[in-house]
Amino acid sequence: MTSSPVDEPAGRRIAAALWGLACGEAVGRAWGSSRAASGLCTTPPAGPAGLRVGPATRLVIALARAVAAGEGRVDPSPPVEVAAALAGSAPGPLDPALWAVVAGLINRPDDLQWLVEDGVALVQAVAGAAPVPPPAPAALAAAAAVAAAVSAAVAGEGPEAVLDRATEAAAAAVGVAGSAAGGEEPAAAVAHALDTLRLTLAGRGAGEPPGHLAAILRSRWEPGLEPGRAVPFALVLAAACADAGRAVQEAAGAALPGAAPVVTALAGCVAGALAPASVPAAWTGALDELAQDMERLVPELARLR
Repeated sequence: MTSSPVDEPAGRRIAAALWGLACGEAVGRAWGSSRAASGLCTTPPAGPAGLRVGPATRLVIALARAVAAGEGRVDPSPPVEVAAALAGSAPGPLDPALWAVVAGLINRPDDLQWLVEDGVALVQAVAGAAPVPPPAPAALAAAAAVAAAVSAAVAGEGPEAVLDRATEAAAAAVGVAGSAAGGEEPAAAVAHALDTLRLTLAGRGAGEPPGHLAAILRSRWEPGLEPGRAVPFALVLAAACADAGRAVQEAAGAALPGAAPVVTALAGCVAGALAPASVPAAWTGALDELAQDMERLVPELARLR
């Protein structure tokens, strides 16, 4: 029997990335307001049954479906489905990083410049159709870092290599992102933030007690609504945990109010792609309305890589 793309390693990692994103946003929305002193949220108000699919997840899935239908083409005018998903959401300054996930799902990490340009173009296309200001240079550089991290994780690269790719992409994005209002300095700060947080962890990883990784990173800065800080925080935490459940819980405990849904979604997405079996079944079960979408979408995305 010939295996389908979803049975292949890349397909499984794409599925885990999307489920990690969906579960991360749901957990961030449910738990983000109840921050634990330990940096770990372990007691959701209503348990997994209280999790709901969030608007950012619906938009990412609509965007992924549109890109798959267009054979990987980034349309400067998003189709009706994407416009409808945008109409039902209120994108914040961190949301462009989530849109860039789609570029990481369909591109391999080998051609860095193409990946960066694809991620930035995708973000700019969605932002152009949304009732929000154009993404700032730091937001575009952060989006490029996310696209590269997701691409590398789906390709099966390890945590350190994933962060290397993200840092390279953030640096490569400066020329593109720096052309936006605000110049190159804010865009360049994203790569610097990634390096700073990696040095802050000093090689610590999953062997640390629960909550400790986020607490160490939070001692440097708390992830709020600044893309140049919140996105690197999520990526470094995800790589250090290499476990979607832990990364999401630690991110939810660390993020400032308003930032938690995106920070947890990014952490869950990248950690899920790194360790596909680590997305908690209780969480995916609570969001089972997405199952049919995933079943149809994942093979199409895997085919485009």
